Amino acid sequence: TDGSWASWDLLGTFEVIKPSGLPLTQQNNEDIEFAQDGFNWPIPITAPKYRYLRINNLENWAGSGRLAIAEMRVYGDTR
Repeated sequence: TDGSWASWDLLGTFEVIKPSGLPLTQQNNEDIEFAQDGFNWPIPITAPKYRYLRINNLENWAGSGRLAIAEMRVYGDTR
């Protein structure tokens, strides 16, 4: 593949809003705890089975596109 997104299926577009509402470059304890608790991104149960997930992070709370995933759990219906 050429590294483009053309051959990948879009399973969803998600946004995580900072609880504090502070500007992108500022965080408080509420934001940090919220991030440490993790996020859920619902993918439709009707989505087909996939072997790989590719995540495109457009922007983080610091205003850059960097992303670090400490842990990821994927759940689904195996029927």
